[in-house]
Amino acid sequence: FAINATWDPEESRWKAVDLGAIQRDATYWEALYSSKLAARVRALGFGISATKGCGWTISGISPDVLAKLSRRTAQVAERAEIEGNITAAQKAALGAITRSKKGPHLSAEELRGKWRALLSVEELKELEGVCKQAASGQLRPLSATDRVAYAQQAVEDATLKLETHASAWRERQFLAHALHLSYGNCSLDEIRQAA
Repeated sequence: FAINATWDPEESRWKAVDLGAIQRDATYWEALYSSKLAARVRALGFGISATKGCGWTISGISPDVLAKLSRRTAQVAERAEIEGNITAAQKAALGAITRSKKGPHLSAEELRGKWRALLSVEELKELEGVCKQAASGQLRPLSATDRVAYAQQAVEDATLKLETHASAWRERQFLAHALHLSYGNCSLDEIRQAA
């Protein structure tokens, strides 16, 4: 619960919080978070693979395993099928209303046991192999030269993508596209320098 008010010291009065700019730049904030998360996952030794759209996943994990461990998409798709012919916006809104209530609190070990029970022996071996590879340190950190090259490529790809839809765009709109397309291989500052 938060009060929609903030103190303006210059005018010495309370004002409503202006969330319009934050909402307008939501894709930027999402891209920044996703990029930083991908960079940290990579720093742990996991490879990053692009998925359709502007997403990413940990390399080496099959789509079947991801589907078993990521039930939200399936839950929304099942509900959409029940609802019938709906728009993409209506389908996106189903995410909020189909979310299951949290069950009893489970310890980390209990959660891991629950997740393991969803997978076959072969799928568990697949995940163990991905984790062992990450722990081995085989994935080398990106060099400064590599990071600059990734930033330049992300800038080029974002420009190309945006040019197909508009002749002008906002800075954060551009940065959101570039961050999504960098998959955590370069930072926001490196993208800004490449632009």
